[in-house]
Amino acid sequence: MIELEDGRIYSIPVKVIAANRADYYVKNDKDTTWDEEFNFVMSDDDEAIDWLFNNMNWYEHNPKLEEEGQMPDLSEATVEDTYVSEK
Repeated sequence: MIELEDGRIYSIPVKVIAANRADYYVKNDKDTTWDEEFNFVMSDDDEAIDWLFNNMNWYEHNPKLEEEGQMPDLSEATVEDTYVSEK
């Protein structure tokens, strides 16, 4: 879940983040496999959050607005907090 400074909360499935990271590493590191990288992120919330904010444009991956289900332009949004939810 991603909470913006205005209180809006968005969600991006961790599997989307894990697949993005796995795709990157399988192309750039011959000593790993897609499954290893995917499973690593799926089991490490901190790595998922780190990868999302430091290596992805999270707003380009169709985050779902929890309250309304709408997708405004988030390219200039300021993130207030992040957390992983079992939801």
